Amino acid sequence: MSDDRAAGGRTGSSSLAVPRVEPLPLVPPPPETFGNYLGATNAGAVARLVAAVRASLARDARLPLLLRGPRGSGKSHLARAFVAEAHAGGAEAVYLDLGALGSETACALLTAGGWGRYACLALDGIETLRGQRAREEALLSLLVDAGGGVSGLCVTEAADGEIGKGWILPDVVSRLRAAEILNLNPPNEDDRRAIVRAYFVARRMPVGENVLAWIETHAPRDLTSLGILSAALLHEAERRKRRITLGLAREVLRSMHGSERGGDL
Repeated sequence: MSDDRAAGGRTGSSSLAVPRVEPLPLVPPPPETFGNYLGATNAGAVARLVAAVRASLARDARLPLLLRGPRGSGKSHLARAFVAEAHAGGAEAVYLDLGALGSETACALLTAGGWGRYACLALDGIETLRGQRAREEALLSLLVDAGGGVSGLCVTEAADGEIGKGWILPDVVSRLRAAEILNLNPPNEDDRRAIVRAYFVARRMPVGENVLAWIETHAPRDLTSLGILSAALLHEAERRKRRITLGLAREVLRSMHGSERGGDL
């Protein structure tokens, strides 16, 4: 659920080794699909993505989709779901996490060509290419190539200003502005609680509603931080062979934030 990291800390006489990445769970998480995307405020965008995949399977050429939203709005989940839906329909599709690939690998892949064989293509995090001419040229080469063959193209960008802000190449800006824009909203309180609940249920480590309510009140509201907390709780519960209680939630959150928040929990 997250891609940022949080620093560990100490509290009282106990010390917790808070993981910086999600530990391997006993039960692997389910694949990300439209069906398990929990964000009622973005139902319209999800419906449009589903329709775009169906059109792509019929090779009905459409405008590219530009998925924009703040951190934690589910852009990566929906980009992977876009590709998973195409796979479920028997089509070839590919998902590229541009931030995770690294600039050299990303540029090599984007300029390789041959993207027309895919019914659907998702580029996640195009803002990582923004502001450097060589990277933008690589993105433009893919956009031109995809325009000649890919029916379903979905790209995601962090919503940190108007469309086109910070890009060097006018051709990239014009193509982004010509796309069909889907703006995602951050999750509301009900969405956040449902997301955290589903995280633990999927890993066969359900938590009580009292724990979920406490997390909603005391933990940071963004999904990145909630993902880190959830992974740390799962890690500690499995390490200690105990269920997730209110006491454990307090202890782990104090450990993650140390003196910054520990005194008021």
